[in-house]
Amino acid sequence: MKIEITKETAEAILKMNDRYYFGLFREIVTSEDEEYQFRNAIKSITKEITR
Repeated sequence: MKIEITKETAEAILKMNDRYYFGLFREIVTSEDEEYQFRNAIKSITKEITR
């Protein structure tokens, strides 16, 4: 899959990754598994941005 984002969006995602802590999405997740999904998604996108 190919997704194009702006520089500003990439910077925001990198910032989210830097500031992430477990429980960050506590208000919106329905299970611990969802928290892991969100965390892993941010990490995966960050890897692609920095690659």
